[in-house]
Amino acid sequence: MAILAICRKLTERVALSVSIFILAITPTILLWPYYRHADPWRRLALLLMFLMASVAWTIMVAAIGRRLKWPPLDCRNFAGMPFFSACVVLSFLTGDSSFLAISGVSVSAGLLCRKLVHPEIPWNGMTDLQASGRLTSLNL
Repeated sequence: MAILAICRKLTERVALSVSIFILAITPTILLWPYYRHADPWRRLALLLMFLMASVAWTIMVAAIGRRLKWPPLDCRNFAGMPFFSACVVLSFLTGDSSFLAISGVSVSAGLLCRKLVHPEIPWNGMTDLQASGRLTSLNL
């Protein structure tokens, strides 16, 4: 829970979260071609760098979501869908299937972003549609 509190504190300023994302994604982009066909330890290091970049992406999107007061469903979609789309496009452009393997991180990025913007919503207690109030009930 302390890591979640630190991440939530980092979402207070958009400029800080953007700079953290740039610092986290740069080594991943620069080292990806060299570590792709390396030994398992270097590939593990690349995976950890990618996870760090995904958390930085989530913090940046959560900072924007807090500023614009997004509902929970939008937080999840705006954090997860561009991340998933980028992984699929990079997989087709480079011919490397490892991007498809890590595209599942987009789901966790969306859930973490939702939790950072709306800490009152439990992890799995309520659906995003119920929390956003977009469901209507007809009283007949």
